[in-house]
Amino acid sequence: MSGRSSLLMLGASCLLLCSACSTVELPIAPFNHTGTAGKTGLWITAEDSTDMVCVQHYRADRLHGDYTTYFPSGALAISGGYRKGRRHGRWTQYRPSGEVSSIRVFRRGKLRRMVLYNLSW
Repeated sequence: MSGRSSLLMLGASCLLLCSACSTVELPIAPFNHTGTAGKTGLWITAEDSTDMVCVQHYRADRLHGDYTTYFPSGALAISGGYRKGRRHGRWTQYRPSGEVSSIRVFRRGKLRRMVLYNLSW
């Protein structure tokens, strides 16, 4: 693979294949569905400028549920969640090495707490 992430559909699951990484299995298909109410269900997108892969869930055209972003290497970059289109709960941001760089806690879209780790990297 040429340093880019790829998606491979296999039956009822989706495999996220990243260069220089292990395979990540995403346990749902189909994805990227737009119905009469807009985006619904699982959406998987790749950012061309950064090669980051984003896995997000929609309900009635609003982000709702788990939100995860992966570095091009396949390592976890961001994990968090949305409720009715707003950030909600614990959001963790990681460095490419896998170390936690920050944790933020949101409630109904408002930042409630933030912890930053080892700012010199």
